[in-house]
Amino acid sequence: MSSSKRNSQSDQLYGRAVSLAARLIILFVIFRVLTSYVFGIYLVSGNSMYPSLRDGDLCITYRLEPYRISEVIAYQAGTAVRFARIAAAGKDTVEITQDGILLINGYQPAEEIFYPTLPGPLNGDVQITVNDSEWYLLNDCRTDLSDSRTYGSVSADRLLGKLIFVIRRRGF
Repeated sequence: MSSSKRNSQSDQLYGRAVSLAARLIILFVIFRVLTSYVFGIYLVSGNSMYPSLRDGDLCITYRLEPYRISEVIAYQAGTAVRFARIAAAGKDTVEITQDGILLINGYQPAEEIFYPTLPGPLNGDVQITVNDSEWYLLNDCRTDLSDSRTYGSVSADRLLGKLIFVIRRRGF
């Protein structure tokens, strides 16, 4: 084989490698933009959202739609990402009785699974009015108090997106 043929083949191989590397870089940039501004990918730790979400589930969230009452959302809690259900929004009044009854603006919300809602660390009847641009979040497993009953309402800038897809990872 002549040296010009070898150079031509090595130039073609080099060109293909550069083309592949450029495509991979473009795909990586698109992935980073989508996961930074449109979608979020998070791993559930703990069973505070049982039975909706379980420890080890992989969740995909969407950030571009407005949030609504009863949606499951991801939010930033210190350095951790947590999941909760939106119970109330700005200017809503949340009441929790010692008997475990949750009232939003004087009415008991319709829920798929009824859990008695413990009042939280205050151990008495609680009545809170949620501030504008804040959300009152509750875990589905209401015996887990790591939600707005303990930490208060969550501001809109800490919300990371609403849950759109769950991948059950247990058993992999």
